[in-house]
Amino acid sequence: MHPRTPLVVALLALWAAAAPAAAQSRPEVIVAVGGTTAIQGAQGGGVTAALTLQWPLADHVRFGLTGFLDDLGDRTGRLRDPQGQDLGPVSVLHQAAKGAAWRTEAYTAWGRRYEGFATMNWGVYRVRDDVRGTLIRRTNAPGVAVGVGLLRSVTATHALGLEVRYQQLWRGVVQRYLSAAAEWRWRRSEGN
Repeated sequence: MHPRTPLVVALLALWAAAAPAAAQSRPEVIVAVGGTTAIQGAQGGGVTAALTLQWPLADHVRFGLTGFLDDLGDRTGRLRDPQGQDLGPVSVLHQAAKGAAWRTEAYTAWGRRYEGFATMNWGVYRVRDDVRGTLIRRTNAPGVAVGVGLLRSVTATHALGLEVRYQQLWRGVVQRYLSAAAEWRWRRSEGN
């Protein structure tokens, strides 16, 4: 048996258990755009973007699937001439991650318009290392992300919010980083 078979079976069983509730409701669509920072071993950061579909699973719990792209910034070094003279900083490695993850979200209402939430994602990250566009290596790594955020309802079907998320990977040069993003959510009403 392949070592990942039990994990795949468990995830499919969880998804099948959620299917009756999901079949009765339409997914919530989340589009998030922001930035990455505090990247292990890199200077600066980059852009983060995600698309998520999630369904109600239980009272105050949602479950779904998210796809993401995270720019992890550059690692810099010093350029030197043949005599050893320092010519300044130069990018020696650029990194980016993309992938898909299961997402679980717990939420609570704060008044009529606000909602606080906490998320946990677990999935596969594909980290790409390149130097000025030339691919050096690709690493597939399992990872988790935990986050907290705040939403404000704008209309009956739309909400805007902010989320801060910590990402932990188990392989590769980059093993942890933070991201912060603005979110737009669309919840279809039952009549639409």
